[in-house]
Amino acid sequence: MGLEPGEFRIIPLDKLSDEDEFNSHAMSLHKLINYLRSFIPEIVLIGIEPKSIDFGESISFEVASAVEELKSIMISGSFEKIKML
Repeated sequence: MGLEPGEFRIIPLDKLSDEDEFNSHAMSLHKLINYLRSFIPEIVLIGIEPKSIDFGESISFEVASAVEELKSIMISGSFEKIKML
C-alpha cells in the first residue's frame, strides 16, 4: 500500500485485481470476496502495512500494535476512524 509499517486502511473492493485465474492451488482475493458476497452482504477489507515480508520474520511491533488498535475500533463500532486507501 506504500504506507508506514503498522498503518492500516480500508481497501475498496474495486481496487482489487480481477486478473488472477482460479485453479486448484489459489483463488484471487477479488474472486473470493465476490463468492462470499452471496452469503455475507457487506464485506470490508482492511489492510495493515507490514514492516517486513521476508520469509521467517515474525510479526513486527508496529503490526501487532495496529491489530490491537483495530480490535478496539471494531469492538467500539467506530469504523469511521479507519481511513480509506
